[in-house]
Amino acid sequence: MSDRAVLRNLALAAERCPVRIQICAFALDGNPPTEAWCRSQLDLLQKAVESPIPPIGVSLYNIERPSHQPEAPRLSKAPRDWMEAFAERIRRLGFEVGVHA
Repeated sequence: MSDRAVLRNLALAAERCPVRIQICAFALDGNPPTEAWCRSQLDLLQKAVESPIPPIGVSLYNIERPSHQPEAPRLSKAPRDWMEAFAERIRRLGFEVGVHA
């Protein structure tokens, strides 16, 4: 789904009720998400916070259950310190962030 479509859907939802964005972050092959992934998430969040009815916050969470996808053996939890550092970057955009690591 394109960023434009995501933002349109967020706007439609926010017109009807408060919206909290959920972001799942996890390690792949033992490595936390890349800087490119982080930047793409932050760019989209920046656009969302500038919308007429911005989301009320962000829930940043880790994987908790075993995945049933073919890549499951490659997936693991992102480190807690990485999650907290990424949450701080989101807070700097003006969001309240809950971290569920």
